[in-house]
Amino acid sequence: MAIDHTEDRLLTVNEVAERLRIHPITVRRHIKAGRLRAVRVGRNVRLREADLEAFLRPEAVSGIKLPYRWPPTPEETAHRRKIVEEMLKRRAKMKPLGISTVELIRQARAARDWMYEDDDQH
Repeated sequence: MAIDHTEDRLLTVNEVAERLRIHPITVRRHIKAGRLRAVRVGRNVRLREADLEAFLRPEAVSGIKLPYRWPPTPEETAHRRKIVEEMLKRRAKMKPLGISTVELIRQARAARDWMYEDDDQH
């Protein structure tokens, strides 16, 4: 009995890989990750044509709510500006470290190496 419906047609991993122009291992990774639905037929893996089409269909981006309002309201912009100004005032009051960035990085790396010296010897 032949199957006439294209959505019921089962494809092999190699057929899907050829159609998508990717390696069969990549297809199997998509299956394992759950991004691509597959069925087992005995010891073989098959993919329904409809599942492949659903995989290729772009997802609609709806219902996404950002953790902030964009563009920000004038009140939010004023609040952010105030925070930045306060930070710059505090930074202006701070004394310079008296050391270059390169030297600071060297010292931090030396301290890190010293901390992990014992681990390397074991």
